[in-house]
Amino acid sequence: MRVHKEILLLTSLFLFFISPFHLRALAPSSGYVIESVQYHIEGRTWEYALAKKIDFKVGMTFPNKEELEEFLQDKQQLLINQRVLAEARITYTTTPRTDGSTGVHVDVFTVDTWNLIILPYFKFDSNKGLLLSIRTRDFNFLGSMETLKLDLDYTITTTKQNEFGQTLEFKVPFRLLDRDFKVGLSESLTYNADDNTYDFSAVVSLDMDISFLQRIWTIGVSQGYYYDDTDFYGDTYYYQTILSFGTEFETPFTIGKWNHVLYSPKIYTKANYWPGKELSEDRRGYGPGFYHEVSVERIDWVGNFRSGGSFSIGNDLYFDVPKNAWERKIDWSLIGHRAFGWFQLSGRFSGLYAFDKDLGIDPDDDLGAPVRGILDDRLVGNLVFYLNTDILIKMWTWFMDPYLEIQAGPFFDYALTKRKNRAIDWKNDSWYGGGFQVLVFPRFARSFYIRGSIGWDMEAVLKDNRLTGTSSRDGFKRYEIFIGLGHHY
Repeated sequence: MRVHKEILLLTSLFLFFISPFHLRALAPSSGYVIESVQYHIEGRTWEYALAKKIDFKVGMTFPNKEELEEFLQDKQQLLINQRVLAEARITYTTTPRTDGSTGVHVDVFTVDTWNLIILPYFKFDSNKGLLLSIRTRDFNFLGSMETLKLDLDYTITTTKQNEFGQTLEFKVPFRLLDRDFKVGLSESLTYNADDNTYDFSAVVSLDMDISFLQRIWTIGVSQGYYYDDTDFYGDTYYYQTILSFGTEFETPFTIGKWNHVLYSPKIYTKANYWPGKELSEDRRGYGPGFYHEVSVERIDWVGNFRSGGSFSIGNDLYFDVPKNAWERKIDWSLIGHRAFGWFQLSGRFSGLYAFDKDLGIDPDDDLGAPVRGILDDRLVGNLVFYLNTDILIKMWTWFMDPYLEIQAGPFFDYALTKRKNRAIDWKNDSWYGGGFQVLVFPRFARSFYIRGSIGWDMEAVLKDNRLTGTSSRDGFKRYEIFIGLGHHY
């Protein structure tokens, strides 16, 4: 009965957002009318990709010059937020129209930054070990404003084993037969030289947009192949197929100067299988699912600081037909950034609730990943709350200033977990991580920056005043080191 009520509530919400009340069009009026948009691109960025990012619509009408210029200024900031661009500006000219309104002709000027990086790279992650790698990143792959990732890796794991690996990932949007498509590939191969074992996966995906009920819907299909000699569930190889159909609704609600709140429903069907072979009980299965999310986001780059925030809450409902069982989960995230000239404050409150089982038992769950200083595999639970806080300070770099910018500062993270069918134990279910991080931004490439951090299990450190060793709580290391690309959140 509870499941039926849940489905009825979700269906009512879905119908509310596709009602004609929300299918609004821009009403024509006198004033300023956008008649044309011209793109002037220095670099290899596609005009199609740039137009998708800022979404100008010819025919948009503004009642006065002030609202027009505010709109164009906002679009210019959206371009500045694209780190694949070194420069971006928008100008306009006007001409009189026969109906008494003013025609607006918009010019968009952009200059690409340096987006192709090939370099030796190392990363030490306390969860996985020491990584030596040749990294290739094209942050503007084929001019699509999407990232190509190609890695050649050698890893010394935390158990002193030698692994060789390769990873290839990309997504490319394109337009064909008057429709928008996006094709993607995610492939990885790892060879463990000590155990002579292989771990391989390849997922090919294709999304296509169609017009239905006066809006754009996305049909998606992905086909995956997985092979692992040491699979956690004992399945050496299997296929996974996912079909999906969803859309995105812009609601009439806004939060401050952020964008409109979006509602994004999606139905899907998923199947794990191998012809002629029965998979393990934990992995085999097929069935329908429904995912929907409410979200809003606006994060602007101010130099190399960020200002703004985002909020999202999503609900996933999947019914496994052979098991006659539901898999249900809710996840949420609230992020805020505020730049103050020479320093930035950031925070995130996030979490998840799995209705039907504890997470963190499977090594791939990485339930502790949001907490720096706590190794990823230490947390287990079906309800988790996370809190992250950061201060970043722009450092004085003296003669290096023409070449790079450095930011550094402390962070503090917290997690509270709850096991299924157990009450919260505040002492044993609370996790505290704290430490320091450094970010390096090369001047020649806006799209590329490096972060290094060291965090400690603060409970263990305060207990015996030692920074190294293991935690008396569960025997895991009490520190976590990370060197890699991008922000933590």
